[in-house]
Amino acid sequence: MVEKRIALDEEAKTMLPAVLQMRHHAKDSVQSHINTVCARMQDSDSLGHHIAVVFPEAMLQAEIHHRASPEMIQTLQQAAQSSTRRAYVG
Repeated sequence: MVEKRIALDEEAKTMLPAVLQMRHHAKDSVQSHINTVCARMQDSDSLGHHIAVVFPEAMLQAEIHHRASPEMIQTLQQAAQSSTRRAYVG
């Protein structure tokens, strides 16, 4: 589990500069990048994997696995505040 957490942290670290660089381009470009990265993750390797990016002017989520919702954003925000970095939808 620790190795998976490290891998996901590394993924986030590599996504951040790309998303920040693309932020001033069309929103569709950022959405496409999020979908592409999320699609590369396999549920067998990372069950429930989801990517969301929240800017003051926009909130984008991976759409590839059909998990995007306001509830998902809320759950991700709860997980970010949790000492275990976990939260559950529903």
